Amino acid sequence: MQHRRTARQGDVGLPAQTGVLEGASALLHADTVAGRFWKKRNDLPKVPPHVEDEDIRKLEKAISHYFNKTEGRGRNCKVEPYRKVETGKEYFFAYPED
Repeated sequence: MQHRRTARQGDVGLPAQTGVLEGASALLHADTVAGRFWKKRNDLPKVPPHVEDEDIRKLEKAISHYFNKTEGRGRNCKVEPYRKVETGKEYFFAYPED
């Protein structure tokens, strides 16, 4: 599972290729950003998320398609999944192209 972001000893669920500060900053931002800029989904079914490489690619394509069709942008999209170790919550950061 290359895209499964799991914790190394002493970090907060960050991928090995991402610095601890950058990942911690992203998770902090997700927990504190104003609601008008962010859509938190706490109403999803309690099932294990699909975070295999193929699943992430499908999510990237779906987000790209959505933004391309509705706003004429987002031809490319990058999704980075993280797991916050202390809560077990999964975070998916999506970066659609402007």
